[in-house]
Amino acid sequence: MAREIFRKEALDQLASPEGLDRPWSLVPARAWVSLAALSALVGGALVWSILGRIPETVAGAGVLINPGRVRSLQSPYGGQIVELSTRVGQHVNKGDMLAVVNQSELRQALQQAKVRMKELERVDQSQRRLEADRSEKESSLRMTQQESLNQGLLELESIGSRMIERNQELLAAQLAGLKKTREEVSGLHQELAGQLARFRALETKRLATSDAVIAAGAEVVRSDIQLAEMDLKTFEFALKDLEIQQLDAQRRTRQVELKSELRRVALEAVRAELDRSQSEALRESQIMDQRDRIATIEKQLDEQGMIRSPVSGRVVELAVNLGQVIGPGSRCGAVEADDEDAELGLRNLVYLPLSSGKRLNPGLKVRVTPTTVQRERYGGILGKVTRVSPYPVTEESATAIVGNPEIVKALAQPGGMIEVEVELERDANSFSGFRWTSAGPKLKFSAGTTTATRITVEERAPITFVLPILNRF
Repeated sequence: MAREIFRKEALDQLASPEGLDRPWSLVPARAWVSLAALSALVGGALVWSILGRIPETVAGAGVLINPGRVRSLQSPYGGQIVELSTRVGQHVNKGDMLAVVNQSELRQALQQAKVRMKELERVDQSQRRLEADRSEKESSLRMTQQESLNQGLLELESIGSRMIERNQELLAAQLAGLKKTREEVSGLHQELAGQLARFRALETKRLATSDAVIAAGAEVVRSDIQLAEMDLKTFEFALKDLEIQQLDAQRRTRQVELKSELRRVALEAVRAELDRSQSEALRESQIMDQRDRIATIEKQLDEQGMIRSPVSGRVVELAVNLGQVIGPGSRCGAVEADDEDAELGLRNLVYLPLSSGKRLNPGLKVRVTPTTVQRERYGGILGKVTRVSPYPVTEESATAIVGNPEIVKALAQPGGMIEVEVELERDANSFSGFRWTSAGPKLKFSAGTTTATRITVEERAPITFVLPILNRF
C-alpha cells in the first residue's frame, strides 16, 4: 500500500468546486500597509529631491578687523634704533614719537653735501675774482681799441675829407686855368695859321721871303705843340681826378671798416658780459641746489629719522628692539586707533585658496563663528560677502590690513590666497552687538579675534547631486 503524503480531507476540499466563485487574496492585508508607507516615503523623497535645497558651503579661517583702525608702523629709512619711547599697551597721541632711527647713511650724505657746498662756494669766489680781473683787462683793451678806432675814424672823416676837397678844388682850378690857356693858345694858333697862309700867298707873289714863311710855319708848329701839351695836361688832370676819387672811395671804405670794427669791439664786450652773467647764474644755481639738498637732508634727519604714531590709540605691537638695525620700509609695530579715529565697525576678513575664493561673489550669505566660542552651542554670526579681491594677495599686503604678521601666517594659504571681506549683521539686543543664529554668547569681541567662517556658495536641489545634468535647467 502506497504512503499518502496529503490528508484525504484536504484533497477533497481542493477538488470541490464550491470555492471557485470567491476572489483569491494574493497580498496579505499587513503587506498593503507596508507598501503604502514605502510609497509615501519614496514620493516624499522624490518631492524633497526636487523642491528641497542643500546649501553648498566654502569654509575658511578668518580674523575680525576694524578697517582703518589698526595702523602699521613703518620706518621710511634704514638705520639703527637708538631710542624707543613707548611700550606695548601704552596710549599715544597722533604725531607722538615712538622711536628714533640713527640714519648713518643720511648723516654721511649730509656731510658730503656740506663739503660739496664749500667747494662750490670756493670755486665761485675764485671764478669771480678771475672774471673780474679778466673783465678789467679786456675792458681796458677794448677802450684802447675803441679810442684808436674812433681817432682813425675822426681823421678819415675830417682831415681826409678836407684834403680830398682841397685837392679837388685845386684840380678844378688847374683845369679851369688850363682850359682858359688852351682857348687862348687855340685862338693864337688860328691866327698863326692864317698868317702862315697869307705869307705863303705873298710868297707866291714874291712879296714875302721864304724865311718869313718858315718863321710863320715854325710859330704854327709851336702853337700845335702847346695845344698838344695842354691836351696831355688835361688828360693828366683827368687821371689825377680819378686818383682823387679812388682815394675818396678808399677813405669811405676804411670808414666802413673802422665802424664795423667798433661794432665788433662793442659786440665782444656785450658777449663777454653775457658769458660772465651766464657763468655766474650757473654757479649760483648749483649753489642754490646744493643748499636745497642740505636743507632736505637736514629735514629728513629731524623729521623722518623719527617714527611717529599716525593716529591716536593704543600700541598693540612693537616689532623692533633698541639697537636693532632695520632697513627702509621695515615694519616696526602697530597702533590700534581710538574710536574717533576708526572709520568702520568690526568686519571679518577671510583668506581662502584660489580654487575656493574664485567661486565667491559679493552678496553671498556667511556664518562667522569666533574661535573663542563653541559653534555647536552658539552657532555663528550672520553676515554677507561685501568684497572679493580680484587677484591673489601677498602676506605683506595682508599684514598691512590685519596689522599682525603672525596672524597672517596662520591664515595664509599655500599657492596664493583670495581675500574676502564679510560684513557682520548688527543686533542691538544681543550682548555682543551682532546677530547670531542662536541667542549668542555673553561676550564682547575685538579686532584680532580669529574666526571659523562658512560661506554659502549656492543652494542646490538634492537630485542634482545624483543627476548633475539637471543643473543646466
